[in-house]
Amino acid sequence: MMNNPLELLIEIFDAYKQARQYEDEYLYEDRMKWLRDRFDEDHFDFPDDYDLSSSIESIGILLAQTEKYGGIVLETNKGILPSHSGLMD
Repeated sequence: MMNNPLELLIEIFDAYKQARQYEDEYLYEDRMKWLRDRFDEDHFDFPDDYDLSSSIESIGILLAQTEKYGGIVLETNKGILPSHSGLMD
C-alpha cells in the first residue's frame, strides 16, 4: 500500500500519459474484462499479480478512455459503450 497520496496520483498521471499514446485496438476495450479474462486464463498468478501497479495502469487506461471516447469502455450484452464509430465491436 502507498502512504503518500500525492505519489499515488503522480503514478496514475504517468500511467494516463502512457495510455493516451495507445492505439484504438488496445485502448478501446473493456479493461476490467481484460483483467478478469487474463486471470481466468492463468496469464497472471492469482491473487499475487493483482497488485498496485496493475491497478495504477488500469486507472490510467480508464482515464485515457474517458478523455478519448467520452466514457470508460464497457462490454455489455447490447454492445460496447461508449459507441465509437469506425471501430468494429
